[in-house]
Amino acid sequence: MIDLNGGFVYNTRNSNNPAQAKAYGSVGISGMAIYKFRIGNYPLVARYQANLPLLGAMFSPEFGQSYYEMFSLGHKGKNVLFTSLHNNPSLRQMLTLDFPIRKVTMRVGYICDLQQAKVNHLKYHTYSHDFMIGIVKNFYLLKGKNRISMLQTLRLIDMKRIYHCYLYGLLLTLSCCMFSSCIREDIQGNSPEANFESLWKIIDEQYCFLDYKHETYGLDWDEVHTRYAKRISSSMSWESLFEVLSEMVNELKDGHVNLSSSLGTSQYREWFDAYPRNFSDSIQSNYLKKDYIITSGLTYQILENNIGYIYCESFSDGIGDGNLDQMLKKLEICDGLIIDVRNNGGGNLTTAQKLAARFTNEKYWSATSAIKQVRAIMISRTLNQYIRNHPTVSAGRKKL
Repeated sequence: MIDLNGGFVYNTRNSNNPAQAKAYGSVGISGMAIYKFRIGNYPLVARYQANLPLLGAMFSPEFGQSYYEMFSLGHKGKNVLFTSLHNNPSLRQMLTLDFPIRKVTMRVGYICDLQQAKVNHLKYHTYSHDFMIGIVKNFYLLKGKNRISMLQTLRLIDMKRIYHCYLYGLLLTLSCCMFSSCIREDIQGNSPEANFESLWKIIDEQYCFLDYKHETYGLDWDEVHTRYAKRISSSMSWESLFEVLSEMVNELKDGHVNLSSSLGTSQYREWFDAYPRNFSDSIQSNYLKKDYIITSGLTYQILENNIGYIYCESFSDGIGDGNLDQMLKKLEICDGLIIDVRNNGGGNLTTAQKLAARFTNEKYWSATSAIKQVRAIMISRTLNQYIRNHPTVSAGRKKL
């Protein structure tokens, strides 16, 4: 059995790769059991088929790797990986029942598709349950047999000499019982207990900094489960549940992990309060004057002594290549350049990479290294010379 699959998934929660390509193929074994029987004089055929992939290959980005890194920066890494039962235990099962209606053979069936993979430190789980109904058309390789109906087929004795395949036409997939998800939930339902267990398990399986948090301040995620489970009850209101779950998420002490619902969005406010206060709008406006330019979220100006200044307030919005070209063309006459990323609340990794890539010819694995390169350029001798020559700036040095 050869199985080839391809497609994509669009998920707005994933800022690095909102649209994720899916491509994998495998060679495996397939088995089928056929049982013919009658209810009175009415003929029926039941089939069970199971497919088990043994060897294959899969496309998968590395953990945290964006498509921008792979295809624009050339940081491809190990994106096509060998798969087998050790990292891709999957099973597809199908149970069908054929029955004739006049000269047409109908088929109803159930498909259980369990797809799992653990590659590049990423876990994938897709469990689907489908019901189907359709029309069956039989094709026979032996001449003269192509018009044998199902009623006649039941009377054949030597079926070993007949090789046939089935074309599933008019497959109306009834997804009334279709469940597809990237994370399996052991507790079903929409109760407070189920939501609590699902959230705790998602963080336990997907959050990559649990070991680091344990080493840093002794976070025990199992102990967090025990402590917060005592506060969950089936009779609690949704407002109370949201409050308790928000407190549990805040145990991570991570400003980038928030719980969102119609009630609001949780935040670990201590993370924001501890952010260094090293930026002053009033001092910045003193040097930007009134004729500064804003493009793609970047504010830039040519300061005194022919020093270029770029302020990047956020990486949330994209930066166009044309905007960067025009900005750098205007600033190329400058003797030095200040790139100010203070008070930047973060955002899209690819946006930071695109800006940083304009200031280095070296390849970096992640945007973090490239941003450090930009900061090294920012704190240059030209900047220090500029500060020494401007006492007003020197007085507010920690704020500008």
